[in-house]
Amino acid sequence: MTEEDGRRTRWENHNAERRTKILDAAVAVLEREPLGAEIHVQQIGHEAGVGRTVIYRHFTDKADLDRSLRAHVLAGLGARLQSHISATGSVSDATRNIVRAYVQWADEHPKLHLVAERAAMSRSGDLAGTVGELTAGVTTMIRIGAAAFAVSLTDAEEASVEPLVLGLISFVHGTVHAWLHRTPRSPSADELVDVISKSIWYQVDGHARAHGISIDPDRPIAAAAKLIT
Repeated sequence: MTEEDGRRTRWENHNAERRTKILDAAVAVLEREPLGAEIHVQQIGHEAGVGRTVIYRHFTDKADLDRSLRAHVLAGLGARLQSHISATGSVSDATRNIVRAYVQWADEHPKLHLVAERAAMSRSGDLAGTVGELTAGVTTMIRIGAAAFAVSLTDAEEASVEPLVLGLISFVHGTVHAWLHRTPRSPSADELVDVISKSIWYQVDGHARAHGISIDPDRPIAAAAKLIT
């Protein structure tokens, strides 16, 4: 690497760090202000400890800042959910872990959840990457589970896995959206996790029974698979 390349890399890293700092500041302001309040660039600059002109060196305009904020929020949510996707443990554990992660995040950050919803309605494609990664993770988990139980999916079933996963994600999102807007909010977060997880399990159980397989949702997947091999 030449000295010029080194300087360029350091400058790019500095810009990336400054950009992230501004977006983190925007999140802090958003969570502090009343729900639905308009967030001004001056507030974000004050939180980040930078001037308005510095912000506009990293974002072309307010619309660009808003789009970047949506992507920043979604990336954080996506990382949190991805860390809970696993085909280990029981079917119940695998389902409940990711549902709990989402419900807890929404409960802790209802204003950020609204940002995520606005991104979902946007045509900018902010949501595509996060949902795509989450869908791929859950789809892989389902296929691993099917293989563990020696289930041979038909062509139609194989082609339907991804759309069904997207449907499940939409179901969870819609349920949590309605729950967040209840006053008072009920049931409790833990109770909601339980109900959503059971609803997802009913679909998994139904598809399994269609293949002549009865799965104990609380038995480790690896141990259950050994019983039928």
